Amino acid sequence: MLKPQPDVTMSWSIRRANEADADMLAEIWLAGTPHAGGNDQEDPGISMAEAKAFMLGRIRLPGPEFGVWVGVADDDETILGWQSLRPLSDHPLVRYCSAESSTYVNEGVAPRGVGPRLVEHVVLGATRTRLEHIVAFIHPDNAGVLKVAAKVGFVRVGPLPALKWRPAPEFEIYAYPVGR
Repeated sequence: MLKPQPDVTMSWSIRRANEADADMLAEIWLAGTPHAGGNDQEDPGISMAEAKAFMLGRIRLPGPEFGVWVGVADDDETILGWQSLRPLSDHPLVRYCSAESSTYVNEGVAPRGVGPRLVEHVVLGATRTRLEHIVAFIHPDNAGVLKVAAKVGFVRVGPLPALKWRPAPEFEIYAYPVGR
């Protein structure tokens, strides 16, 4: 059974994100997504407005299965990182079976352990829902995320085929079997 790890460097907590958090969540996401910046005129990347709309869409997902959770500093509500779950499919028969997981940390601000604790919080919460699998797309060079995924219990499923239309990092697919 997973147990959230205590943080010894800063007092912080986890809460559901709200719409007022969207700008900061978008900034953290863009900073942690190097290929979102585009590479030429044909691929201009993702604008701040698009990133904010993306985050608002995730924040507005119906719970308890789906949504965004944020790690916030207890003293000033600074957002240290975020974790989201969204439906992997919108098909009504499987919508509540599988979710896609995303985790981003506010580099330079967040204390060590924010990312793992956010993942553990959401995985533990998923055991009280209808979800059966949580899926993550992880770049094979991201050693820190791979370590967290292994610790929490995600298993490698296989590679995601490369994109034909846009240069982007190759990802590996990992899945967490909820409640097993």
